[in-house]
Amino acid sequence: MSILSKAIIAASVFVMPVAAMAYPLTVTNLTNGTISAKVNGQCSEEYGNINGMTSHSAETKRLESICKNTSPHCQVVLHNSASCNGEIVANFFFNSKTRTTGEGSAAPHFTLSIEAHRVILKKS
Repeated sequence: MSILSKAIIAASVFVMPVAAMAYPLTVTNLTNGTISAKVNGQCSEEYGNINGMTSHSAETKRLESICKNTSPHCQVVLHNSASCNGEIVANFFFNSKTRTTGEGSAAPHFTLSIEAHRVILKKS
């Protein structure tokens, strides 16, 4: 086996685990109140209640299993109180195939920023 072949095999051993890694999806609450998330129509145990000025993450593998019946797009709805009982303040979509977030919107007086693996809710 040539030195080049050995180098390619060695490099692939280190790259493969990184490519298969699932990044967590983080929701950051930059409001003063508590928010909660409903994923695919169910109040999310993964996110629970997110207190003001804090973040919470959920592994994308877990979200994929919750979203498997609506794959690839799964809706995440943020409520302005604990236990998904309050008004809807924002929503966005999670793509279970690409493991990234997509389009979203916020209620008046709120701002939603969406990046690939992070969603930020602010009071405007």
